[in-house]
Amino acid sequence: ATLIIVLRINFMNTHEFTVNQSFINTNNVANVLALSLSSRVSDEAFIQTSINAMFDGGYYEFISLVDTQGDVIYKKSEDLFVYDVPGFFIDRIHLTIPVAEAQVMNGWTQSGVLQVKGHTGPSYKILWATFKQLCVLFVLLGGMAILVSYFVLRHLLKALNNIQHQAEAISQNEFIMNETIPNAPELKKVVLAMNIMVVKVQT
Repeated sequence: ATLIIVLRINFMNTHEFTVNQSFINTNNVANVLALSLSSRVSDEAFIQTSINAMFDGGYYEFISLVDTQGDVIYKKSEDLFVYDVPGFFIDRIHLTIPVAEAQVMNGWTQSGVLQVKGHTGPSYKILWATFKQLCVLFVLLGGMAILVSYFVLRHLLKALNNIQHQAEAISQNEFIMNETIPNAPELKKVVLAMNIMVVKVQT
């Protein structure tokens, strides 16, 4: 249970990091592109070319420019589809990247707002890779835990068998010493007590 909790915390930290990192990137893009558009805010061709170039050079769900009334001046977007990540994983892992906004100015007057929303694809790929790594780690650590438990249990059972053998021998008036002293405190006390009893009976 502890291992599962640790792995879950690790995954959630990665989830939070990818969302924050994606928003930071889109926020930087929004500020840079808004500054560029502000230099030629009345040039529609320049606006479209700049937005298209930025969109094609990165991973975005959409980049849009809206005026102060909320009407869309230009918008570039694509259907949200994530490659190389199973659908069941996307359905179970909720991932939302906030929309980054930056003001586009015309001199000292605001002429619009540039909105940039990052594509969740890269973040899902990172999370899927992390999930697979954590699954492998869980199997390895779980296997090691089972293996260690097996040898510990085997050692304890051997100690119990020695105690049983000594007890049966004593019941038949065969007073033998148990030379194998277990490390477990409770079993160690039992073995030492029985050995002391054997010594006393023999003397």
